[in-house]
Amino acid sequence: MRLIHMVNFTAFLVLAACSYSNRSGVGVSSNRQPDVVVASYEGVQVWFGQGQGRFQASEQGFLSLPGTTSVALGDLDRDGDLDMFVTRYEKHPNLVWFNDGAGRFRNSGQSLGAAENWRVTLGDLDRDGDLDAFVTGTQSSTSPDPQPNEVWLNDGKGVFTRVERPVGIGGYDARLIDLDQDKDLDAIVSEREGIAIWINDGNATFRERGPRLSGRAEADARTPAIGDLDGDGDFDIVLARPSQCEVWINRGQGEFNLGHLCAANSQSISVALGDLDADGDLDAYLGTSAEHPNRVLLNNGKGQFTDTAQALPAGHTLDVALVDCDGDGDLDAIQANRNSLNRLFLNDGKGRFTDSGRNLGNWMGSWKSRRIATGSLR
Repeated sequence: MRLIHMVNFTAFLVLAACSYSNRSGVGVSSNRQPDVVVASYEGVQVWFGQGQGRFQASEQGFLSLPGTTSVALGDLDRDGDLDMFVTRYEKHPNLVWFNDGAGRFRNSGQSLGAAENWRVTLGDLDRDGDLDAFVTGTQSSTSPDPQPNEVWLNDGKGVFTRVERPVGIGGYDARLIDLDQDKDLDAIVSEREGIAIWINDGNATFRERGPRLSGRAEADARTPAIGDLDGDGDFDIVLARPSQCEVWINRGQGEFNLGHLCAANSQSISVALGDLDADGDLDAYLGTSAEHPNRVLLNNGKGQFTDTAQALPAGHTLDVALVDCDGDGDLDAIQANRNSLNRLFLNDGKGRFTDSGRNLGNWMGSWKSRRIATGSLR
């Protein structure tokens, strides 16, 4: 099974003890059942994988954290298990929760800022051997103007300090990868106008390398996903946009050319990459806005995608996680839906998906979900 959904996947940069598709580590094959953490507006819920596509809510219950926007998993205190970095908005601080090794979490007591944060991506930004946090800013009713993106550095024990150098303003989402091959993590940040490239000097100081990548004048860029789309060994980009999704092909040293345009008028706002039809290349699962159906696009191995014409029920899907939930060796899809319960779709191994009928909701009955993170929590 081939899965390149995550960012920091060069061996010397991978520090999270994660075995599945997760934005804090590499997605690789594993025989263990994936656990799932879902971030919603009301807080965070942990679900333990039971096998055969079944999940059980953690006995710890729903963690009530108003204003939650995102969660990322990584071994933040270097004790061998996956912890949580939680972002929030509406003047609520970001939080770090430590795992006790059995999937129970405790608040570290840190209140990290009080800005308007939308997404977080974990990686070693200053090359000191631990996971730092790249946080994208947003806007809300309490802060109508876009807020700066932030870098938070880890002391190795899970205690974070903000770097007083903003990395752009008002990002939607970010991915971390070594674009210029100098052995540190650079940042690909999606903004409304397109993709901004920020180059790291190795000490978590970033400089923007322009111009932004955008194939359209509309200010509607949403989620990026990265992976080797054309089989040449470097990282390319798929950018979800409601108007039309864009493929950006890496021609070396992090210089990109606009490639295939796909999924016109799909209302796409999120995207995940994985080998959905077992042909050895990365395909795309698109999450869409409002009640538009989610879509599956298959890659021909050259970074060119064909719509499979599947119309998968959704509910404003802000995130998708691709992971083998039923143990049959292919990638299934978990949807984080804002307007409905979160759904699990099972893959037949050829990229055709069926609704499992199993929903990962919460005690409130309505998720308003924003983000999914998966990994082995126990």
